[in-house]
Amino acid sequence: MKLITFLVLFVSHMLCAGFLSQAQGVIAISQETTNLPVLPKRLDNYKVIDTSLITITYEVKIVVDTNKPNEIEEDLLVLQIGKRISKSYSQFIFQADSISTEAIKNGRATSPIFQGIVPPTEVFKNYPASMNTVTYRTFANGPTFLYTEDKIKLAWKILPVTRKYLTYTCQKAITNFRGRSYEAWFTSEIPFSEGPFKFGGLPGLILQIQDTRGHYVYNCVGIEKEKQINEIKMWSWKYESTTREKLNAFLKRIHENPVDFFNASGTPVMQVTKNDKIEPVNKGFKCAFNPIELE
Repeated sequence: MKLITFLVLFVSHMLCAGFLSQAQGVIAISQETTNLPVLPKRLDNYKVIDTSLITITYEVKIVVDTNKPNEIEEDLLVLQIGKRISKSYSQFIFQADSISTEAIKNGRATSPIFQGIVPPTEVFKNYPASMNTVTYRTFANGPTFLYTEDKIKLAWKILPVTRKYLTYTCQKAITNFRGRSYEAWFTSEIPFSEGPFKFGGLPGLILQIQDTRGHYVYNCVGIEKEKQINEIKMWSWKYESTTREKLNAFLKRIHENPVDFFNASGTPVMQVTKNDKIEPVNKGFKCAFNPIELE
């Protein structure tokens, strides 16, 4: 895992203000950095959109940089399934947000920042409306985007192959989705036509799914039927409305030229050399870009 070094001035300002809108901070990266994480957001304000019937946890393994396929980022993805709405999100990012929110409430100037490079995406599936709502947090102090799209209808091919996973009998299915081919294992013993991220549509819960190149791998590691009320929340952040196509084009652009992105937002970017000197970042600096949806 690549670690990002933030100057104290930048971190302190970010945690106190929530967003950095003035040129009062500097972000410093190491020469080995190939990507940048998101910074914490506050979880004080939200609206409850449903309650969860069952919560599924997936261990996620991601190849962030296709030039370094052996370097794997790990995440935990939580899937809450309600009667009307499901929500999937990164547990690691949620934990970082929670710690930061409590630190601010307690008057602390700084708190730990999760430095992993995992998708900062939340996916809400609205069953009655047959619609997905997706939020995406751009790295550092960038905007948070929101878009809606029609329910994903995957053309699954269910194969006559079964195996046991977590005591459940699972059946294999394959499909193609936005530039990647996938293999999934689902179980009809858990009668929810659901899965992580935007996946679903099978006659049972998806317990395992991965693309055939092994860049995105989801393995279920926990299934918990709710014994008490577990709210499904949507955070009351400031969102910029967009479309999936526009968002993907924007993300590709800022990953190819992150220095201009930070400069435009009033946040200078510097790099820490091997001799611990801080110098301007080379104009050729790029961030790896390997999104789950290639099309």
